Amino acid sequence: MPPIDTLNLPNFRIFNGMLPMQLPKAAILELDFRNAVGGSNGQPIEINLLKMADEARLEFVQAVFIDNSVSGQAFALRCNQSRQVLKIASGKQAYLPFIVPDPKAILTATAGAATDGLVTVLLLNMPVPAIVW
Repeated sequence: MPPIDTLNLPNFRIFNGMLPMQLPKAAILELDFRNAVGGSNGQPIEINLLKMADEARLEFVQAVFIDNSVSGQAFALRCNQSRQVLKIASGKQAYLPFIVPDPKAILTATAGAATDGLVTVLLLNMPVPAIVW
């Protein structure tokens, strides 16, 4: 691998992350907060990373992509260990750094009940800069 200073990178650096040795990976979660059958009816959804870590599907999390564009409710994702809470307004999408100190952490996702309460979350093992649109 060439030295980082010789790569054609944007004019910013991410200092709080590390590049994964096993290549970038993502775990895709479709969270359903709808009032319909099969939905959580607005109740919090727990995401246990233990199984993903044990199966070596995703060894650690450094960032998330959240697609809250079709939901009529604000969305929040909380890491119970670091106590970091990411909040995304309805109709928005975002890439955000996420502090998850233990690869077997429990995350809690919350959103209000709605008929259109579907949220897609990608847990990423690589660092990303924050952007919301």
